[in-house]
Amino acid sequence: MDLCVFDWGIFASLLSAAATFIGAGVALWIFFQWKNQKGSEVIANEAKGLFKNIENAKTTFSIVFSDILKMAMHEKNPVDFPEEHFINFRTANLEIIKSLELIKFKNTDQETLNIIKEFIADYKFIAKFYHQNEPINLTDFFNAEEKYKATLDNLKYDLYQYSLYKKTI
Repeated sequence: MDLCVFDWGIFASLLSAAATFIGAGVALWIFFQWKNQKGSEVIANEAKGLFKNIENAKTTFSIVFSDILKMAMHEKNPVDFPEEHFINFRTANLEIIKSLELIKFKNTDQETLNIIKEFIADYKFIAKFYHQNEPINLTDFFNAEEKYKATLDNLKYDLYQYSLYKKTI
């Protein structure tokens, strides 16, 4: 008869301890899921904000592109053009680069990192044309222009993936 006796007190204590550990585990799991989601939300919001900056960079680039063409065709210097054109172009690109630093931070997606690196290099290459004192090689300039525009489009598409949570960090 002693074999049929079951100590419900011990069973209740064990069940209570198990429920406590399971509850704590679920709470930790929810916290980590929330933390990842919040990080993705911050990146998505930053990506959405970059769309306006990219469009601004395209607009200011059109003006700078026109100035550089005039420099090349009429053998003029940057001082012959309003400095604010290049300053606006530089400011638009630096705003993009600042925002991209947040997206780059702890990002392991090589495609995104390569696009960011390519954008920065293309921007710097275009900026050199504006400040060079020797004659501008139009073939190099047109190639740089195409590359810069393509990189901006690639960047915009990649950021679109982040803004829709298709890519996360």
